[in-house]
Order: sequence, then structure tokens, then C-alpha cells
Amino acid sequence: MSGTRGQAHNLSGFVGPFVTGWLTDLTGSSRAGMWVVAAMMLMSAAIALAFRRTTQRAAAGDEPRGSTARRR
Repeated sequence: MSGTRGQAHNLSGFVGPFVTGWLTDLTGSSRAGMWVVAAMMLMSAAIALAFRRTTQRAAAGDEPRGSTARRR
């Protein structure tokens, strides 16, 4: 998992400045780029929370509804 996380981090560090620069050139203000950054941060937080809940349920031994796995 750390390799995938590292790739995503490196990709965002490469693409982010280009996108914000392009939006600044397009709109004449850095405000649009900052809105995109804020939206990406919120999306990342939502994904992190979703994964956290999934791993907490797995650690507690709970199974999702409709699961066909047998309990021991």
C-alpha cells in the first residue's frame, strides 16, 4: 500500500502546480486553483474516513450486510 500511496503523492506533486498555473492563466486569478485544491483535500478526507471505517469494522470482526462469510 505504501508504494501506491507514494505514487499518488508524487503524481499530485507533479500535476498540482500545472493545474493551478493553468487555471491562474485561464482566469487571471489564483482563486480558481485554490478552490480546486480545497475540493481535492475534501475528497481525500472523505476517502480516508471511508477507509478508516472499513478497517475498524474489519478489526472488530464485523461483516458487511449480505456477507456470505461464516463466523467461527
